[in-house]
Amino acid sequence: MPRLKQYTNGRGYYLSGHIPDVGFCTWQIGRAGLEYLSARGLAANGDLVPLDELQELIRRGLVGTDGSGTSPAPPPQWVGPLAERLIGWARTGGVDELVQIVCPNRTAGDHLPRCFPPAFLSWARGLDSDAGLARLAGLSAAEFEALAAAEFSDLRDAPLFEHLTSRGAAGVLWRLARVVGAVAVRSRAAPGCPPEWEADPLLGWLYREVESCLRRPRTPAVQDGRRKPAAWRAPEVVWEVDLQEVRAFLPAQP
Repeated sequence: MPRLKQYTNGRGYYLSGHIPDVGFCTWQIGRAGLEYLSARGLAANGDLVPLDELQELIRRGLVGTDGSGTSPAPPPQWVGPLAERLIGWARTGGVDELVQIVCPNRTAGDHLPRCFPPAFLSWARGLDSDAGLARLAGLSAAEFEALAAAEFSDLRDAPLFEHLTSRGAAGVLWRLARVVGAVAVRSRAAPGCPPEWEADPLLGWLYREVESCLRRPRTPAVQDGRRKPAAWRAPEVVWEVDLQEVRAFLPAQP
């Protein structure tokens, strides 16, 4: 069941949780949506939002990706079928299953540039200005949510990711980001593409894309008053019932 959560910078709220048959999902919510929930006694950070209320929010257009109120152009025809397959894949996140989706002919091409475009890699790199892409390798869904929930709207120009975030299917982005992170860790550990990846249609191609991304200079974040760097939290242990996991948060260490 989704929860109402406040951004770590204290500016605004979003909905996040595990949706049956869909997976980990996130939606942004504006003032009208918050007023709708408040009228039903749901106003505090962490309040559970019943699925029927979430469906009503979606039906009324009170939750979405950036709250712009504009009608986007229809996505390319390939977006819908690919998104559906990725949503199913995200429940487990196996690399072999991903290969069957993005490059079923086992050749570098097909959907690889659509699932891992430079815009997505640059966006993922910017989620942690210190650790970069390598940070993503071991992120839990909850940790990814804390880093990325306020940033999903920056992917609005990438058709696949715009479609996924508009559906709240943040779990797909999380799984794809973990694959990218694993490749970045290997890149950091030793120079050159691992021999066992050279013939792999996904990992070999993605290794080269990650290397290209890491060579590009970072683009300084635009300070528009909307975001602040998330502060490190004091030690705490959280039992996340919906995601069935226990998370321990500790202060930053050298």
